[in-house]
Formats: sequence, C-alpha cells, structure tokens
Amino acid sequence: NNFFFMSNKEILELADNNNFNLMYQDAKINNEDRYVYNTLQETTLSDDAQEILNMAKELIKKSISMRVLYHEDNPKYHLNSWDSGWAQLKPMLKEYFKEDYDNFVKKYKKFEDRMRKGVYKFGFLK
Repeated sequence: NNFFFMSNKEILELADNNNFNLMYQDAKINNEDRYVYNTLQETTLSDDAQEILNMAKELIKKSISMRVLYHEDNPKYHLNSWDSGWAQLKPMLKEYFKEDYDNFVKKYKKFEDRMRKGVYKFGFLK
C-alpha cells in the first residue's frame, strides 16, 4: 500500500510490542517504507493536515492490539499486513474505536472542504 503514512520501523515495533507475529513477519519481509511515508518526510504540512496525520497515527497505535483479535475473526480485511489501509481498518475502527474514528472523520471532512476550494482557486481544475 504505497499510500501508507507510517514507517516500516514504527510498525515493526508496534507489532513486536503487541505480539502480532503475522504483522511482524510481513513487515520484516516487505520492509521498504512506502511512497507516502517517504514523501511526508520531505513535506511541510499545514497545521490542520499535521493534526490529521497525528490523529491517524494515534488511531493506528491505539488499535494495534485489537487488530490481532479482529484479524482472527475477519481475515478478509488482511489486518495482518503492516501497511493496511483505511478501507481495511475502517470496519474495526468503527466497531471498537467509534468515538476516536468519528472525531477523525469530522476533522478530515473539515480539512477536505478547505482543500476542495483550492482545487479551483489554484487552477488544478477549471
């Protein structure tokens, strides 16, 4: 998942600390940092974008222990993949971390609305 925003090292540590061996092995084998993570290292984010990124990272960290159990019951989401995306994480987050997830979605929608205006203002679309 080249859109994943955390480093392989961060996820290796989380998987190891939470005894999620399947994820740990996946991160060891597929150990290259993803495109978005690498791009973020060279990018200065706006305050609201940084806040959203921080919220996303906290959701990943907070939910990692639940992913072990959720993956056992719901293997179709492949939550054992170290770089699982939001489509894979969303069902678990909505079920077990609803308040945190809802806060994230609210903040993201506000950011999205701000960015949408710029698409036309800065000539990306006419």
